[in-house]
Formats: sequence, structure tokens, C-alpha cells
Amino acid sequence: MSDQHLRNLFLVEQNVWNMVIKNDLDEIRERLAPDLRQRLARFEKHFWTAVVERAEEISRLVERNLARTKSSFAEDVARYHPAGPALYAVFKSADSSIVGAAAALIRQLRRRTSTVQQIRYVLGDPTLAWASSDD
Repeated sequence: MSDQHLRNLFLVEQNVWNMVIKNDLDEIRERLAPDLRQRLARFEKHFWTAVVERAEEISRLVERNLARTKSSFAEDVARYHPAGPALYAVFKSADSSIVGAAAALIRQLRRRTSTVQQIRYVLGDPTLAWASSDD
């Protein structure tokens, strides 16, 4: 991948989201210009903060509803939550740890989202964006 192609990838917000969610940045990070690398670091920090906050919420919801059956939980809780598939996966696995919830959330983002708006909705953070280089 040429340096120009690499720079062009970062011009489209969806590309950046995809690379972060799929964890495809380690190979290219060192090839980025210092300002772009810093910008990416800020974005990743905001992204992972949003993931952890949503994972904590998922963990608490599962723990509060452990007495429910799977079908009751799916119907009454997970169905109405933006991270419903991750929430239900955590409930089914009986791993309500924040790490388990974050892993389920990342799986949902990888498999069930196709737009930046959907990702923001699942994470519950409408402000999360690949900011312009002017900020």
C-alpha cells in the first residue's frame, strides 16, 4: 500500500471506523505522519472509552436480570437496547464481566453495523467521530 493510498484511507470516516473496529491499525500506524498518528490516537481513545462505558452498562443490565429466562430477557430487555445482540450474547454466556461485554460489543459492531451512524447508535455516543484535521 502506497503512502498516498494510506493517507486517502483516512479521508473517509467509515474507513477509519472499520480499521479501528477490526483492529487493523498495528501494521500501518508507524507509517502515518505524526499529526495523523496523534489524531488517530485521540479517536481510538474516545472509541475505547465509549466501548468500555457501554460494556459496563451491559454488564450491569445482565447482572440485574440474572433471574430472568433467556426468552424473557431477549423479549423484555435486549430487544429494546441499541446493543441488544451484544447484551443477549452476554446474558446467554453468563459472563457479565466488562471484558466479556466489550468482546460481545465488538463482535456486534463487526457483524451487525455497516454505517457510522449505526456504530454511534450502538455505542450510545453521537459525538464520537473521526474529527477533521482542523481540530
